[in-house]
Amino acid sequence: MKAQIKHQAKVVNGKVIYFNHELYTNQLYQLEGKQVDVIIKERHRRASADQFGYYFGGILKACHESEYFHHFDKSDDIDVYFEDKFRSYRRMVILPNERYEIKKHRGLSEMSITEVAEFIERVLAHCVELGITVLTPQEYNITHYSSIIKKSKDDTSDKLL
Repeated sequence: MKAQIKHQAKVVNGKVIYFNHELYTNQLYQLEGKQVDVIIKERHRRASADQFGYYFGGILKACHESEYFHHFDKSDDIDVYFEDKFRSYRRMVILPNERYEIKKHRGLSEMSITEVAEFIERVLAHCVELGITVLTPQEYNITHYSSIIKKSKDDTSDKLL
C-alpha cells in the first residue's frame, strides 16, 4: 500500500514548523525503515469568501444594473464576459499533421488569493472605463446592511400601528 501523508507547516528561519507536530511525528514513526519521497511546495491559498462575495454580490450586481450590461439575462453571463476578457489564455496544440490554438479559462477557485485580487482590480478598472460605478467593499457592506435595517424598522413600525 502506498502511503501519502500531507501536513501543513510554515518555514521559519530555515526550519519547518508543523501545525500539528504530534500527528506528524506519529505518522513518521509508522514509516520507520521505509524509503520516502519528501516534497515541499508552497501552499495554495484559495480566494476568500469576502472576495467571492464582493465579486458576485457587489461587482456583478452593479454591472447587471448598469445600462451597459442590462440586456444580459443574469449575472453569470457577465461573469463569462469577464472570464473571456481577463481569465482566459490560449494554448497551442501541436499534433504530427496539424497545429491549432485552443482557448482555456481559469476558474476563480483555481486562482490564489493574490490572483483573484488582481483579477478584481482589472474588472474594477474595466468597469470605470465603461462608466459603471461599483461601491468599495466597505461601502457595499454599510450601504447594503443599513438599507436592510432601515427597511425592517419601517416594516415593524407599520405593524405596530
